[in-house]
Amino acid sequence: MAQKQHDETLDIRGGSKLTGFFVGLLVGVGILIPLISAVGFATNPYTQRLFSGRLADVSQAGYVIFWWLVAAILFALPFLVGWAVNSLSRRGLAIVGGILIVVVIIALILGTIFVF
Repeated sequence: MAQKQHDETLDIRGGSKLTGFFVGLLVGVGILIPLISAVGFATNPYTQRLFSGRLADVSQAGYVIFWWLVAAILFALPFLVGWAVNSLSRRGLAIVGGILIVVVIIALILGTIFVF
């Protein structure tokens, strides 16, 4: 009896539907400053001079589109994470988490190669 009760308390999938909302809220708080920075970079054309290398060499329109795309992805991230926590199974969450880790690693490698 005690083991069964213990297993039920550790089950994250047994929680309420507000679990996804709170996880999305935490992600939203975490990406708030990068989101504001991306919108700032997209709306001020003089920030292109802050970046040396390939970002400084692209056209102004390409620079603005790049930062608006980053801002759109950051804006959608809390909603996608909240939805994933609410509707995916443990295996689905593991797959999405693995894909996210691979994307972050690729972004870090490409950022190191092309920006710095």
